[in-house]
Amino acid sequence: MSAPTTATVPSLNRWIDVVRAAVDTGSTAAGVRDALARLLADRTAVGELVSELQVEARRRPANVVAQHVEPDGTFTVQAMRWAPGWTTSIHDHVAWGAAAVLLGAEHECLYRIEDGMPVLRGRRVVAAGECSVFVPPHDVHQVRTPEPTLSLHVYGADLSVTGTSTRRRYDSVV
Repeated sequence: MSAPTTATVPSLNRWIDVVRAAVDTGSTAAGVRDALARLLADRTAVGELVSELQVEARRRPANVVAQHVEPDGTFTVQAMRWAPGWTTSIHDHVAWGAAAVLLGAEHECLYRIEDGMPVLRGRRVVAAGECSVFVPPHDVHQVRTPEPTLSLHVYGADLSVTGTSTRRRYDSVV
C-alpha cells in the first residue's frame, strides 16, 4: 500500500507533478534530474518548498520530513532534512535516483567496488540549486552535510514496499 503525500507540505505537489511528467514520458534518472533542474531555476518554487519543509522539520524532527509514493509504485519522492555533520554509511541503492539540493550542500564520496570492497573514485559537492543522479550498479557513495541541508530525492521504486532506498551498506574502504 502506497504512502500518501505529506499533507502539510502542499508545495511538494508541484515537484511531484514534474517528476510524474518525466516518468510518464519514459524518463528515468537523467530525465528526472533535468526536470528537477528546471524547477530549481524557479526561485519562487524553491522558496515555497524550503519554507514549508522547514516548518514541517520543526513540527516533525526526522530525516525524511515528507514522502510521496506514486500510486502505481513507479517512484518515491522524499524530502530530506540533513543536520550539520550528518554522514551516511557507504551504500548503494535499490533503484535509479535523482537528488535536488534546495538548501545547503551534499558532499559525496563516490566509490567503485573491487573484490567486494569500496574504492574511492572521486568526490563531488552538490550545492543548493544543483542536481545529481545515480544509477545502479555504479551508484556506491557516501553523503555528508557540513551545514543544514534540505534536498529532494527521487527513487525509481516504491519505498513503501522496499522499506528503504539502500540496497547494501559497505563497512570498509580500500
